[in-house]
Amino acid sequence: VQGLTFEVCDGTAVRLSNTETCLIAACTIRNVGEYGGSGVAVSGGKNSGIVGCDIREIGRNGISIQGGNITTRTPAGNYAENNHIWHTGVFYKQGSGITVGGVGNRVSRNTIHHVPRYAITIGGADHVIELNHVHHLSLETSDTGAIATGATDWRSTHGLVIRHNFIHDVIGRGRVGGQWRAPYYAWGIYLDWSSSGTRTYGNIIARAPRGGIHLHDGRDNVIENNIIVDCGQQQIELNGWTVDHFFWKRGMGHFGWAKQYDAVADQPAWHRESSTLRDPRKASLPDGRTMHHNTVRHNILVPPGTEAKAIRYRNVSLEDNPSDNNLVWQGGHPIRTGHFAAKEI
Repeated sequence: VQGLTFEVCDGTAVRLSNTETCLIAACTIRNVGEYGGSGVAVSGGKNSGIVGCDIREIGRNGISIQGGNITTRTPAGNYAENNHIWHTGVFYKQGSGITVGGVGNRVSRNTIHHVPRYAITIGGADHVIELNHVHHLSLETSDTGAIATGATDWRSTHGLVIRHNFIHDVIGRGRVGGQWRAPYYAWGIYLDWSSSGTRTYGNIIARAPRGGIHLHDGRDNVIENNIIVDCGQQQIELNGWTVDHFFWKRGMGHFGWAKQYDAVADQPAWHRESSTLRDPRKASLPDGRTMHHNTVRHNILVPPGTEAKAIRYRNVSLEDNPSDNNLVWQGGHPIRTGHFAAKEI
């Protein structure tokens, strides 16, 4: 389907359900969707894509991509490439320019800007997020990021690669002490909710108010060869839990992490050396901390002013989360790093 204009529908403009090798190309999709309606939705199937489309003024997500089998870790190969997406989330403010789930899908070379929350959100495993240019994001929400993940499913994010994206001017807007504040509480790349088994490299991130990259708990992640400049509080942040933390207990209970692990424990695809899918019942360190085997290396970090940190930690074992061979420049001022607690440095 090529060169058409889709507009003024209440639901999702284009749906590809269980299709193979179908393409939506060079279309204009505008003024569509409501609280649950998106521009293009791909669900199931394989090797179908959205390429070169202009997508704007959308009720929920610009593009939604699903497909692939999480149990057998079979990729779908669906993709979104070289699209221009802006002014999504007109009704549903938690929406994204592009959201991707399932297994083995790709989001590449898209330009996404002026959206209320995320540029790209990621669930599932083995996706590639690369060469996207995203800017002026999180204009109406806080506790957010330009590119964001979350492992409410224990298997999510394994094999995920986030590389060579250009991310800048992540704003964030929230209410503090009865007053609205912006920029506020937003990251460039937000590896949230115990994301594990990811590689984040070769990205350029500038001007996010909380930090360039946030790794929120998680294991077996590599953050390397990124350039992070002028991010407000710290350039990279690692924030760990314990087995007694509410979030960990919620994952083990409400989200059913142990059941999700058991569902794939006998699948050969989940025993690759690079996957490191751990049993959540045995995933903590002897002291009860749950964040380990993460590596931060070979990054260039340029904090602004005199107060912003290069790297900052909370509840993290430095021995089990090494940070080495990073180049830091703080404008000739002393370089700041360190641990932080919830309400004090």
